Amino acid sequence: MGKWYYWTGVIVVFSLGITASLYFGLQGKTIPYIKWSYFANSLEVSNAVEMRLREELQPYQIYFLGPSPGNALQVEASLNLAKWLRQSQDAILIEDPTMVEKIPDMKAMNPELTLDLSKDSGRLIEGVRNIGDKKKIIVIAPNIYVTQISLQSPVSQMKSALQGRKYVVLSFMNFPRSHEQEKDSEFLCHTSDSAMNNLDLGCFVLAQSRPFYGKSDVPGKTPGFLNQVRGNEYMFFLGQ
Repeated sequence: MGKWYYWTGVIVVFSLGITASLYFGLQGKTIPYIKWSYFANSLEVSNAVEMRLREELQPYQIYFLGPSPGNALQVEASLNLAKWLRQSQDAILIEDPTMVEKIPDMKAMNPELTLDLSKDSGRLIEGVRNIGDKKKIIVIAPNIYVTQISLQSPVSQMKSALQGRKYVVLSFMNFPRSHEQEKDSEFLCHTSDSAMNNLDLGCFVLAQSRPFYGKSDVPGKTPGFLNQVRGNEYMFFLGQ
């Protein structure tokens, strides 16, 4: 009986250790670029990115912009950034059909190509090889397709195939404002969540969000902050 209690205790401690690492282990790897702020509209969000990341974004050839498809603020901010990148550089725009279907304004961007990143990333890789290193490429696709926090995302999977081409990810994430809102998170953090293997992403978002629980609201504005979460990925958290 004593051994049973011992091994039960070991298993519990081990499980708690895994959970703690999922929730908090990744938190220390991020670098804040835009501190907690309030945004009245998508233009304020995109302007903040342009001002803060103007120099950081310059060296890259491929830009992955990843809003949540159902979030108008994030999608509009992504469109603003795509317009800015196209104006400042000779760039080709590629849009995921999921975005075009949900947001009518996407059609007005006149993309050179519509491509389902989750099913046909090979076409993008082939296009990158054919274009060479002179033109820039902007890809707008759902956040779960572009973030590298999810090791199963198309961008994570195609990393080696891009053959050294410099790319950067700017993903947008909804984040809970309290413990009560965690159950409604876009990506959940619990061991039964196996959809697209997003356990790591859901726990990562919680780890980034929890220090801000209890922050006050400003009527008519959305709170948010931007962190560098990988060497070549920036994640903009906007309150859900």
